[in-house]
Amino acid sequence: MVSGVFSIPLELSRNGGNQQDRKNGSTWMLREFVSGDENALVRVVAEALRQGRPLYNPIVFYGPAGTGKSLLAQGLAGNWKKANPRSRMIAMSGADLVRHFANAVETDAVSEFRGRLQQATLLVVDGIEQLSGNEAAQRELVLALDQLTERQQRVLATASQLPTEIGGLLPGLASRLSAGLTVPLSAPGPLARQRIVQRLAAVRRLQLSPQVVQLLACGSPAVPHFLNTVPQLDQALSRLSDTAALAGVPIDEQLAENYLREESPSRHATLKSIATQVAQHFQVKTAELRGATRRQQIVRARGIAMYLARTLTDNSLQQVGKYFGDRDHSTVLHACRKTESLLDSDPAIRETVNILAEQICSP
Repeated sequence: MVSGVFSIPLELSRNGGNQQDRKNGSTWMLREFVSGDENALVRVVAEALRQGRPLYNPIVFYGPAGTGKSLLAQGLAGNWKKANPRSRMIAMSGADLVRHFANAVETDAVSEFRGRLQQATLLVVDGIEQLSGNEAAQRELVLALDQLTERQQRVLATASQLPTEIGGLLPGLASRLSAGLTVPLSAPGPLARQRIVQRLAAVRRLQLSPQVVQLLACGSPAVPHFLNTVPQLDQALSRLSDTAALAGVPIDEQLAENYLREESPSRHATLKSIATQVAQHFQVKTAELRGATRRQQIVRARGIAMYLARTLTDNSLQQVGKYFGDRDHSTVLHACRKTESLLDSDPAIRETVNILAEQICSP
């Protein structure tokens, strides 16, 4: 095993997951969660689920798209079900919960719906944010959580961010979901990405040299790294496989480098799009990001915008500084280094930057 990298086998149904998950073929192709020290807490959770009584309850995985929340929750639940075949496991998305509750109200079957949830020995809710704004369905989940935790039955959930930060959630539901263990998920680090590329290539029966694996997982001085998640890495392998097959050539370094140049986020990201997305996220005006204000919230947002501008575009320090208020290159460099330091020390900032990068780079 590569030092610093771990793998958790997952029991997954190829027919399982919601519709969006099934579109992410790579998620179910791997049938394992591969990561490194950036997600070390996941190993603790996997071990805790093997215990007779839940050490943490509920367990909530949260993070940006592509970090494997659904894969992990459903796969660990499958592992648990395999070890406890007579247990009563209920797994549904947040949208399914809302829909089933609405149907129960229409058919005068709320008691049956409530009893089904509360009698589970393992309840999995994938996508808590999908309950946002539906107070009636949230209250039913609160009742179920109270019953299940009191009886020491397990609850797993996923969310796009911390429950307390999801708009439209009842405070009581957010506090109950936060009372157990909230586990932030980050995109896999460099060592884990190399292992993932190797595993995905094996599934697709592709022969890749160590140099190509390194290039796809970590980039190079000529082509900066930008493939951060399993779906992105798998899409790259799929495209490379198709291109190589059509051309009748192997997947070599040149082919991989050409692909990475063609798909580079710098082809989609602009200084304007970065400033707009960052301003929207932090609920400030783009004029403030580009202005002279030194308010802490603005300075933090401006530093993140400059960091994203340097990592997602080909603009120089001077060009970034000129766009953000005619600042000199040393100011931009200081802001980028400060943000890099925060990425290493603050998981919330790292999550924010990952989310923003994905939004900015979406075609």
